[in-house]
Amino acid sequence: MFLETLISTRKHLVLTYVSHSEMNDDKLNPSSIIQTLLDELNRGYLKNKFKETIHPLKSYSLSYFPELTSFSDKSSKSTIKLPNYNFSSFSQARSYQLRKLFDKDFPGCGRISPALFSPKIKKIFETNLVPSKSMLNESENILKVSITNLRKFLESPLQSSISRLIYFNQEKEDTFNKIEEPFTLERLNEWELLRKIWDHALRLQKNEISLKEGPEWESLYNKFTKRMELEGKMPSSFFKNAMQEKHLKILNNWTKQLTNILNTDWSTLQKRMYKFHFGPIKEGVFNSDIPYNHILRPTISVGNSSFNLGDLSVDIKGSSEWWYSDKQNNWNAIYLNEKENKEKTWLRHFLDILVLQLSGVFSKKTKVSALCISPDEKFKLRNINIPSREEVKKYILNLVHDMQHENATQILPIESILTLSKENLDESNFNIRYYNWIDSKLSLNKENLDISSKFGPVNFLEDFSCPKNPYKIMKRRFDLFFKTILS
Repeated sequence: MFLETLISTRKHLVLTYVSHSEMNDDKLNPSSIIQTLLDELNRGYLKNKFKETIHPLKSYSLSYFPELTSFSDKSSKSTIKLPNYNFSSFSQARSYQLRKLFDKDFPGCGRISPALFSPKIKKIFETNLVPSKSMLNESENILKVSITNLRKFLESPLQSSISRLIYFNQEKEDTFNKIEEPFTLERLNEWELLRKIWDHALRLQKNEISLKEGPEWESLYNKFTKRMELEGKMPSSFFKNAMQEKHLKILNNWTKQLTNILNTDWSTLQKRMYKFHFGPIKEGVFNSDIPYNHILRPTISVGNSSFNLGDLSVDIKGSSEWWYSDKQNNWNAIYLNEKENKEKTWLRHFLDILVLQLSGVFSKKTKVSALCISPDEKFKLRNINIPSREEVKKYILNLVHDMQHENATQILPIESILTLSKENLDESNFNIRYYNWIDSKLSLNKENLDISSKFGPVNFLEDFSCPKNPYKIMKRRFDLFFKTILS
């Protein structure tokens, strides 16, 4: 194929490869066939020796934008021009150069308080550095937010706010092609694979499945992993066998636990398991007809000026977790976890309950339980106190208001809230313990990454402050969560 491509070339042939490891920046050699071609060309086919064009690791590298450095170093004349027409990368490069020039002219000055900036400087910075007004898509004064956005903001305001501020497309980022053959499955790919297999099993016809024992997980697993292996996302050889054994054990444990806890069989699970989709769904979610256990609902609109938030209106879209209902109108919110269950996992059940309450799914006699099933023989079950629709509306509007506030990037990870809430502290003691907790975590480099940003380390932690009164924010964002789930 390479030879056919080579001899079919008319004018230009462009060969690219990753020249440095994305993990430790070590130099990498090209493919052997490309290296052989280069060696042959350098033997005498070319008038001049073959030259490589090496691109920098970061898209905001100053090598792409010589206009940002030419005024400071007029003597340097680079003959190689690297094209980069991305305005976002240019903005990042400009900010990076400004930081370098400032540190050069004012060494040791450190961070300047935003309070010292003039209104003119603040106006220049607000679109690049500080989310001063709105960080959500706004159309006709209606804020559009997904269920996932709400959960990520509750888990870590700093992480989710930064990702929205820099327009970080997590789904696109996580589907980059792998450079080397994997020895294990990536975390997101593993999560998606197991849920695709589970969702497909719930759609199988009666003649394709055993009514009591459940589906043939091994055949379904091979069906879904064959393409992943060809694309290089799935390990091969005995690494694949070990991964398959692990995943089949998880799927079988999910089936066994769920049927035992709900005291039912697989056939009944198929009939009474539901997933709700609110608002528009992405193309390709359903290949053909929409399965009966996937229920489509319109976008949920929340708006009320009686909560002292002006004319704030919110549209909520997204998909729920799986729900199971029996004949006695008992509902179970189910989350199937491929890893050990954590306290923050209950946020999924919590937001599902709020959204279903707003959509009118629950009746006055409905009883709701939340179920967390782990990959081993452990599970967690909790009874739910369903809040009123007015409580839910007020909570959602307050939460979205916090998400678009300029203080949304403050450091307030949910791990701190869940840990300190168990101590039943008053306001003053809670705030003291919170600052001590944050300081202890930030002093550890390994823990620092999770708290600062999952999308890369934050080099200037002083730019992201802690809230002045974390207790007050905790009560506003998590009081309904504690009353609903953890009471």
